[in-house]
Amino acid sequence: MNLKIKKLVCFSLGLVFSMLAAESAFATVKLFDEKLTLNGYVKEVAFYRTSMQDREAEYHDTNFDFLKTSAGIEALYSIKESQDLTIRFFTGLKWWYEAAPRIDDQYGRSMDHRFKKDYVSPRDFDEDVLNEAYFDFISGPLQVRIGKQIVVWGNLDVDRAADVVNPVDLRHAMFGVDKWEEFKRGIFMIRIFYQTPLPGNLRVEAIFNPGDFKQDLLPLDGGGHYGTPLHMNNPFDSDPSFMHWQFEKARRDAPQWSTNNYEFGFKLSGYTWDIDWSLIYYNSINGAPIIDPKAVGPFMEQYIFGNILPWQEVGDWPSYRVFKYKRNQIVGGTFEKCMTSGGLLRGSTLTVEWYYDIHSPFNLGTNGDAAATYGMARKNILGGAVKFYQKYNIPGFTQSRICTGKQFEMTITYYFEKIFKDEYDLIQNSRYHRRGDSIADSISVFCMQPMFNYVWTFVFNSYYKPRIGKWFVMPAVRYNFPGKHWSFETGLCLYGGAKNDYTHSVYDHKDSVILKLTYEW
Repeated sequence: MNLKIKKLVCFSLGLVFSMLAAESAFATVKLFDEKLTLNGYVKEVAFYRTSMQDREAEYHDTNFDFLKTSAGIEALYSIKESQDLTIRFFTGLKWWYEAAPRIDDQYGRSMDHRFKKDYVSPRDFDEDVLNEAYFDFISGPLQVRIGKQIVVWGNLDVDRAADVVNPVDLRHAMFGVDKWEEFKRGIFMIRIFYQTPLPGNLRVEAIFNPGDFKQDLLPLDGGGHYGTPLHMNNPFDSDPSFMHWQFEKARRDAPQWSTNNYEFGFKLSGYTWDIDWSLIYYNSINGAPIIDPKAVGPFMEQYIFGNILPWQEVGDWPSYRVFKYKRNQIVGGTFEKCMTSGGLLRGSTLTVEWYYDIHSPFNLGTNGDAAATYGMARKNILGGAVKFYQKYNIPGFTQSRICTGKQFEMTITYYFEKIFKDEYDLIQNSRYHRRGDSIADSISVFCMQPMFNYVWTFVFNSYYKPRIGKWFVMPAVRYNFPGKHWSFETGLCLYGGAKNDYTHSVYDHKDSVILKLTYEW
């Protein structure tokens, strides 16, 4: 048997045995007279490529470019519960091991060894493992949470409109495929809720972050299914790679914990005229940096000349700042209404989310090219989404032995954003804009049909970006094992559309079979 296949078999058997052992350990989820509640998951996800270009295949020995074991656990402990005061402590931990670079020797050797350490497994407890940890105090209408937290201010499947508080970790995840809670980054904050006695169930929420800045983390250069293929951005066969040279410098330039990096915001929510609504405001430092045009030249020259001149080396990352993280403000809101009349809309749920990004930072480059950056600019952005959710009875099918009365569910979301006072040289590629186009939009569709009393479930997930011609579809089927803890899911991830670099072609030729095994409790 091939050595790599042996590694894969041994790894898979070890995973299954560990998860079987976990079943008995996780059977009890309430401890200490039910003061402690536990829940969590163990999951294995694999992407097996069905499409790979020859120039990319030279970096792989197998078609597995993603084989990740992950686990998460949440614990809620009630310290005190009385009529006047409740004190609880909540913590959430996560862990992962991405085995593809270990099993595929050629793939592993092609990755920058320093970057690979942070990709394969967690390297820092606070940054990677500890996702949430906060104390929760409740006294009458007042609630105060202090600690590391994840905030949910919106509920879209692919894009973010009103959900603006937490940065994201995209090293192993992608919008529309993975759950939001799996790749949001927790930040330290003081969060206050107050339930007013005013009509409309009016509730006030305030957030203050004293200085715990977290940047958005991008996929690894050459990092499996979610990262940029090495052949696209690796002009030199060197260590560090071209993209790692930039990513690592952006990480080093990110602000550290400081009171100068404070963030604050509020949310006002209520229920009026049968509409759930909210208004938000958030003042923060943008998690995505822009480039200092005065520093980018010497920075790139150091890398280029360190590779092409035999008497020079790339050396250490320079001490001067190349990447800048700028402050911006966002106002927005959400509206949700269950339709009780309206013909075809009856029984559906309509959700609207919107935001207005004030003084969002951008770079300027010749013809909008990031490789020709020469300046910086501030722009205002208006964006939003309309989300439609409905359940359908399909005649002759819903009441059949297959569906056993379970309805077909469908969600359709249209998202758009508009950059005001757009310029042709504005670098917009990070926002999926076509070069020179101030508007970007997308349509996403999610469908689900439970079958045989939820033993089987058909799931369809997709999005389409009309202005740049990019699309993604993932038909899949999920099987829930007896006992409702185990599930297995398999399907196809198919990508297509425009080939232009500035509209993000990193997923071209990444069609894959996805395999997912999950244990939840």
